[in-house]
Amino acid sequence: METLFLVNAGIGILMIVLAIPMALQKVKPNFWYGFRTRKTLSDESVWYAANQYAGKALLLAGSVIVVGAMILYWLARSAQYGAYLGNLMLFALWMILWVVPLAGCVIASLVHLKKL
Repeated sequence: METLFLVNAGIGILMIVLAIPMALQKVKPNFWYGFRTRKTLSDESVWYAANQYAGKALLLAGSVIVVGAMILYWLARSAQYGAYLGNLMLFALWMILWVVPLAGCVIASLVHLKKL
């Protein structure tokens, strides 16, 4: 349980750390880091606008993951709720915790990119 908490909270914190330079438009066009698509790599102004939006979305997703990890950890440790959460159910909730916000971040960023 502690391991799942640390992994999920760590993923959320990593996402926040990676998102800040993107949101602040500090990441120059490159092939390694940022919101990379043909459209963003072909136009520097699109790169910065798309990465700023994606960085903010990633910051939000990372924050949701960290807060969600804390809530799930509390629920799993709680005598009242912990007994109702089986190991498989708990593992599924932990995985959903980071998949859903990250997928939302990617989808929102792609929708925003189409508007640019």
